[in-house]
Formats: sequence, structure tokens, C-alpha cells
Amino acid sequence: MRWLAECSAVALGEALRVVAPELSGGPVTVPVPDPAVKGDPLWWSSSAVVCERFIVKFAWSRPAALRLAHEIGVLTALTREPRVPFLPEVVASSTDPVLLITRFVPGASLFEVISSIDPDQAGRQLAGFLAALHDPSARQRAEVVVGELGGVWLPPATTQTLRERFGRWARPGRHLSTDRVMAWHLRTALDDALWRSEAGIPLTDHRTPPERADDLAARFTMLGIDPEAPFLVG
Repeated sequence: MRWLAECSAVALGEALRVVAPELSGGPVTVPVPDPAVKGDPLWWSSSAVVCERFIVKFAWSRPAALRLAHEIGVLTALTREPRVPFLPEVVASSTDPVLLITRFVPGASLFEVISSIDPDQAGRQLAGFLAALHDPSARQRAEVVVGELGGVWLPPATTQTLRERFGRWARPGRHLSTDRVMAWHLRTALDDALWRSEAGIPLTDHRTPPERADDLAARFTMLGIDPEAPFLVG
């Protein structure tokens, strides 16, 4: 298994010449890696649009390449008959170098089109997808390709679970500052709103950035937290 040397249009172009030569001459838009993940090879993976018709997923570290190779294996297995419907169309894939190419399909958020579609038809499609995905045969086919699938970590740990099991990983008697916790929450929420807005992607709750900011302000007021505190504005 081989992965890209770096996250660049040049490295991706070289990989495309090996996996899909017909796409190697087209325009490639490679996003700039998030500075927050530059130090962690586990997350050194991304996707790019090629020729405005295809999505290419790639990796430039071993941990990220292993994760992408796993995705390739599962997706390949589930698109074979009896296939799971509504999955991305795989145009090409490879593990030397690790590359996954799917066809780009324009679309819109369900929240944007819900008033103009038949909800019964949409419900039937969603139910058909979930039924096929959770059919035991789907898991069996995937495990033939990638090996035994591990369990999931959902739902998130409960408060009781955290109280019982997290203590051994934290220093005894560690006091959590509400101001620091909320400052981190504020930065995370605003960072999420920033990159989604700049990328033209709706916010997770489909509010506008001003509405998100107003909601955060209302929550801080309800909790009696001063938004001018150093931890929140520093």
C-alpha cells in the first residue's frame, strides 16, 4: 500500500496518472489542509474535485491511508449485487497509491427541498437504503473484503459512565473552570460556523451565522457568564 507524499495538486496529479490517466489532465482543486490537523498523521486525508465531475479522496500518511483503504473495501463490497442503493458511484479505486474516485452528483440539502418533493417517496428511499445497509448480508460481504468489523461507540458516553470511568485518566482533584469550558465551546462553535460559511456549506442547524451568534449569546446570558471575561475574549 502506498500513499501520497504530500497534500498538493502535483502529488494528486501523479497519483491520477496511475489510477485514472483519463482524469490526470483535468483541473484539480485541492483544499488547503486544516492547520489544526497538521501535527496528527491520523487525519492527513482529504478530497478534491477533478474536472468538476468527480470527487477524489486521498491520503498522505499511513494511518490515514489505512482508513481510506478500509473505506474503499467496504464501499466496493456494498456496491456489488445485491447492492446497497444510493451509495456513491465508484469510478475507480486503488491501494497503490491509495485513491478513491467517485462521480460527483449535484444536490441540495433535504431541508432546502423538503417543500418541493414527495415526502412519502423520500421516506421510501431512505427506508430502502437503511434496510439494505443493515441487512446481515451487507455486513458479511464487507467483512469478506476488510475483515471483521468492530463495534460502534454510539451513543456517546453518559454522565454516569464518565463519572465511573474517566477519573483514572485525569489528575485527582482537578477542578474544571466553567469559564474555560465555555470559552472552548464558544471557539469551537464559531470555528465551525466560519469554515462552513466560507465553504458555502449550511450550518448544522441551518441557521445563519448571526442567528448562531445570537443563540450563543442567549445561552451565555442564561448561564450568567460574562462574555467580556478574559477567557472568552482572549
